[in-house]
Amino acid sequence: MNRLVILLIIVAAAAWWFWGRTIEPAKVVHAQLEAIGHHDYERAYGYLSSDAKRRISLEAFREAVNQNATVANNYTAEFLNREVKDGVVTLSGQVRSFNSMKTPVTYVVVKENDRWVIQDYRF
Repeated sequence: MNRLVILLIIVAAAAWWFWGRTIEPAKVVHAQLEAIGHHDYERAYGYLSSDAKRRISLEAFREAVNQNATVANNYTAEFLNREVKDGVVTLSGQVRSFNSMKTPVTYVVVKENDRWVIQDYRF
C-alpha cells in the first residue's frame, strides 16, 4: 500500500512539474485569444514573436483571424496536449465560441528576450 501511495505521489509530482513548465506560455496564448475575442487585433498581434511579425503583417493577421469565426468570437480555450522540447512549447487543443462552435488550434510558443511569445499558430 505504501509503495502505491509513493508511486502515485511521484507520478503526480512529475505531471505537475511538466504541466507547470507550460503555464506561462499558455497564459500568453490565452491573453492573445482574449484580445482577439475583444477584437483588439493590435494587442493580439503584439503577442507574436518578431519572426512571426516579419512573416505576417497586422492586416494579414486580422484577416486570418476573421476567416475563422470561432477564433474571432472565442470565449474559451483548452490546451490538453502540451509538448516542451528545447525551449519550444507546443500547445494543441480547441477554441470555443459563444455559439458553442469549436475549432482545433495549435500554438508554438518560444522565449524571446526573456518573454514568451507566439512563434506560430494554426487554426
